[in-house]
Amino acid sequence: MEYLFGIIILLGVLVFFHEFGHFIVSKFFGVKVEVFSLGFGPKIVKKKMGETQYCISLIPLGGYVKLYGEDPTAPIKGADAKRSFSNQPVWNRIAIAAAGPIFNFILAVFVFFVIEVAGLEKVATSYLAHVNEGSQAWQLGLRSGDTVTQVNQKKISRFREDLLATIAHSRDQDITLTIQRRDQSFDVTFKPEVEEDWNMYCEKVKRGVLKGISELGPNPTIGITNLKSWAAFIGLKNGDRIISLNGVPINYWYQLKEYLLQIVQKELTFKVRRGDKDLTIQSSLPPEYFLLSVDQKERFLGLYSYEFFVKQEFVPGTAGARAGLKVGDRLVAINDIPIGDWDELKESIQKFGKDPGHFYLTYDRAGALNRVQVVPAKIVGQHPCGTNEEIYQIGIVGGGTDTMYTPPKFERYYVLNPFRALYSATAKSVGLSYIILKTVGKLITGNIPLKAVGGPILIGKVAGDSLKQGLFPFLMILAMISINLAVLNILPIPVMDGGHLFFFLCEVIRGGKPLSNKVLEFANRAGVAFLLVLLLFVFYNDISRYWMGILSFFKKMAGII
Repeated sequence: MEYLFGIIILLGVLVFFHEFGHFIVSKFFGVKVEVFSLGFGPKIVKKKMGETQYCISLIPLGGYVKLYGEDPTAPIKGADAKRSFSNQPVWNRIAIAAAGPIFNFILAVFVFFVIEVAGLEKVATSYLAHVNEGSQAWQLGLRSGDTVTQVNQKKISRFREDLLATIAHSRDQDITLTIQRRDQSFDVTFKPEVEEDWNMYCEKVKRGVLKGISELGPNPTIGITNLKSWAAFIGLKNGDRIISLNGVPINYWYQLKEYLLQIVQKELTFKVRRGDKDLTIQSSLPPEYFLLSVDQKERFLGLYSYEFFVKQEFVPGTAGARAGLKVGDRLVAINDIPIGDWDELKESIQKFGKDPGHFYLTYDRAGALNRVQVVPAKIVGQHPCGTNEEIYQIGIVGGGTDTMYTPPKFERYYVLNPFRALYSATAKSVGLSYIILKTVGKLITGNIPLKAVGGPILIGKVAGDSLKQGLFPFLMILAMISINLAVLNILPIPVMDGGHLFFFLCEVIRGGKPLSNKVLEFANRAGVAFLLVLLLFVFYNDISRYWMGILSFFKKMAGII
């Protein structure tokens, strides 16, 4: 239902602004507006105010403004002749036709402006919440809890927009990062690794990456495999989340691990969340603990991040079930390569799943390491760019970022200068317009597959998902789709605003002589046919993409009825 609610709000706002643009400019030039409708087809609600009938129609896939004299073949009566659309100077008609897309562009600029001035946008800081042990970043000396303050002597504060973006565009260059670790600052220099990935135009591109860093860090939810370990002895259990230790708040797994490995006092007080209850567990470490090496301390404690524990029974027949994995097992390595984070686990499964005869999983059960051969299941999925891709699975269910990871450290992004905010909002809107035009061009040339095109169902899903995430994500989607609507409407397709603009410009070029009614009628019929085919095609794409979700939706509706 969130998707339905989201698309109603989103399309309602977008269509209203679009049609209001046509309406207000028509009024400005004195053109009589007969109907202002949100939606097409039979009218559900209608009310006449003055000379205009305002209505909401049955099919919520657009809207229209009906102008007196818009049909050049219809008779025009006496006194209202001057208020006829067809009797307006050609530049007035161009302004009226262009007003809808222009108002959608203005709406996007306004939304981006509000987001920046109000500080609605929250961005992850350049705090490294997690650094995988053994990764490129780890070998450079980076550790969980570091903050990147500069890239190539330029100050940064944002993880993706500053740090990752700079690395991505510097794949052939050395990069120097300035790192802040507590009261220590130091530089590291490296050359990014190069990866191939899809860009927004569905093109394969190469970009630089620094492997092993994340703005998300595993939260201090613990797992225990050895029931004879110290952690099990003091009463800790799988799934316990450590809130604090000796009064020190613990937000990340690495903080808990560092505290226990570096502690010099033997008395410990854990604040623990178990399910919906908060508990206090007190214990002490034996004197010999402080004489152990780091590896020996880890084995003695018997505490691990819960991130890679098997939390649910495997479905019979899945790769994990056939391999004998059980609830409580801890995944350690694939083909002897340690698992650093959940994304790395998925990447390893995809990489080694192509050669099932050489796929070996190491896991910890009851404190003992076991190595077993696994044959991942292969399914064929569809990439968002429309290409088929092979996906390998072993059947393990992840905890999800909301339960297993601490949210990134966010800061609100404000632009206090209104002129700068307006410039930035306009630049974003112009940039998005260019991206959309370029994407349309690549669709026409076949560089982007038509399977990538989505329609109302996809828009509804995006709108619903963004609405569940909050006001800022929804406004961002609203602005982006408003730009889409503006750009697509100026394309020279008959019956759309761009088609009208094209015909009016032809009239200007012909010295004020409009195209014949026969030509216009043929073009409009062709335009309607094209739009109907396009609508059917995008509906087919949407249904193919979300068939199971659509079935689930109607089952729920049937249950309600």
